[in-house]
Amino acid sequence: LSNDGVRWRCERTGNTPGGNPGGGGGFGAGTSTLNYLGEDTTTYKPNYTLKHTGISNPWSYLVYATRALNNQTNADSLSKAIDTDRALWFLAKEILFGDDDSYVNKGGMDYYAYYDKETNRLTPLEYDANSVMEGQTSTWDLFLKESNSQFPLCNKLFKIAELRQRYLAHVRTMTQDFFNEATYTSLIDRYFNLIDTVVQKDTKKLMTYAQFTTEKEALKTWMKTRRTFIQNNTEVNRTGPTIANVLYKTNTVSFKNPDPGQVVDIVATVSNKKAKSVYVYYGTGFDGAFSRILMSDDGLHQDGLANDGIYGAGLPGQKAGAFVRYYIEAIGDDGFGTVTYEPKGAEHDVFLYRINLEASAINEIVINEVMSANTKSAKDQDNEYDDWIELYNNSANTIDISRWILTDSPDNLDKYRIPNGTKLEGKSYLIIWADENGKQAGYHANFKISASGEPVILLDSTGKQVDMVQVPALGDDIAYARQPNGTGPFVIKAHTFNKNNDGITPVDDLTIKPDIKIYPNPSHDKITIDLQSVRSTQVRIFNINGQVMYHQSIIKETIPVQNWPSGTYIVSAGDQIKKIIIL
Repeated sequence: LSNDGVRWRCERTGNTPGGNPGGGGGFGAGTSTLNYLGEDTTTYKPNYTLKHTGISNPWSYLVYATRALNNQTNADSLSKAIDTDRALWFLAKEILFGDDDSYVNKGGMDYYAYYDKETNRLTPLEYDANSVMEGQTSTWDLFLKESNSQFPLCNKLFKIAELRQRYLAHVRTMTQDFFNEATYTSLIDRYFNLIDTVVQKDTKKLMTYAQFTTEKEALKTWMKTRRTFIQNNTEVNRTGPTIANVLYKTNTVSFKNPDPGQVVDIVATVSNKKAKSVYVYYGTGFDGAFSRILMSDDGLHQDGLANDGIYGAGLPGQKAGAFVRYYIEAIGDDGFGTVTYEPKGAEHDVFLYRINLEASAINEIVINEVMSANTKSAKDQDNEYDDWIELYNNSANTIDISRWILTDSPDNLDKYRIPNGTKLEGKSYLIIWADENGKQAGYHANFKISASGEPVILLDSTGKQVDMVQVPALGDDIAYARQPNGTGPFVIKAHTFNKNNDGITPVDDLTIKPDIKIYPNPSHDKITIDLQSVRSTQVRIFNINGQVMYHQSIIKETIPVQNWPSGTYIVSAGDQIKKIIIL
């Protein structure tokens, strides 16, 4: 990914017919709603504000996307120019929550469009969604603007059967997640209580305190009315097949990461309703378009017996280090093609696996010792205490390690290159300072090592893995080192900077900072927090407003979170901080 895309605010900016602001489309419906205005790029400029571009001739990409939206009637063809799945989530949010200051109501104004150079697709983005959940919007049709050609996202996408079913699946998911009465009632009450005292004391408020308190109940009423309206929709009420037990296999072994080029089998159980077809969607990296493969229940795709409700398909091999994301779609054989997804939040919530790195033919050089919290143990040439990584040559031969790579991120396998001309003599050591300061003389990596633990990977100049160590959470001036020196497993010990590790007794884990292990994350019902320690520590969980949701002294504990509002939470244990997401 890069910053080379294009972003527009979609609003009429010039004097065009009908440009008089007002309700019901006066902000640009028909011109600023991703309408195809012809091949002349100048016709688009009065209707969109260019906010950023990293490429030349950005307006041609807006023409390209709107032309496709105008002409294509096939889901696969349209998705090459428009990120249709994100567009459907975008529409579902605006329509379900009655956003009257939006694409679906006023047309061009409070939304953006983003063209992604890497995928060659346009995506609508929400902006300023502060005018929601009011009045008659509680009975907005779930296919609002379907018959209005001025709103092509609705008019085109809802009429393509495959995309209509995908939209309905997203509506069911959002209804389940956000329109649960206990959930939204608790959330509204919590936000009300958060600002209640401040509102009472505010001498410049635009409404009375009585109106403020009345509106709390009005919001609950709107949500209840909207939920009832949604549940009475015949199309929403249809149920598709149930998808469960999704896993990946490499050479018949479940959840084993593949080597480069290896086929990976995806397996899922589909039940409850008869499936007309089942697909696995997959893509490489963390963003971009998905490809689709039909899954089979024939006993020949790691799927058990034929016709047992277990489906399988093989995904093609990928290059070393690549991430592969995937999800499952089951299409019901009910005459409508009712679909379900697993995970249900696809395509933004997906399963993931990674391809192993290719091993280097050179294995004499190892990561021998690491320190992630150096406060007084060893100084660099500028008298600074920095994190450090010690390399060791196990052989008797001098080995040229010019342009070899060190990284602390599996997502960035070309982070720090060892300078040209670096040769490591036999049975000798090399210290790399991990201090993010490449301006200093000597060997200074452009990353630091997290004291809470992270991997350190050594690769040769071609990007093949030489060695890798998962550094745990370490206390101040505690090292993680191989014993026996150069060949043994890693132990936690007092440091032996730039020399043999043998003869130093390992330390117990009371010197280690608690390393918070949280699973599953994200979660919707419960989380387990495991400090990986022998002693208890005070653990607090805060919501985004700073409210303490949990506070106990624990070593390991399972915490129910099913009644917590969806969102991001911060977990604090000692001086360790981690993030969790509740769905």
